[in-house]
Amino acid sequence: MPLITHNHAPLSFIEVPDLFRLRYRDELKIIVATVIKQTMTRKVALTFIAQWASEHIEKTEIEAFRAMAEAELLNLHEGNFSRYGVRPPEYQSWQLIWQYLYS
Repeated sequence: MPLITHNHAPLSFIEVPDLFRLRYRDELKIIVATVIKQTMTRKVALTFIAQWASEHIEKTEIEAFRAMAEAELLNLHEGNFSRYGVRPPEYQSWQLIWQYLYS
């Protein structure tokens, strides 16, 4: 019996990095932080994302970026919003608008 063991995950369990997400991580941070800090409603946020993406993202990748940004906003919660440089009061104010106003 060996004295030293190695606990390596089988290759099938190693997550492949999302290269698209890595490429646009800084842009995603800008979008998410701006939507939250400006307490945008869903409708305003969707318009903002579309406009911003058309000005900053390669034309062939705009739709994928928009989908990624929208999904990120929908999946924000108390445990992950701080990665976008948002303070708790900013997040809480935005959540009230985001959850209860759909215009």
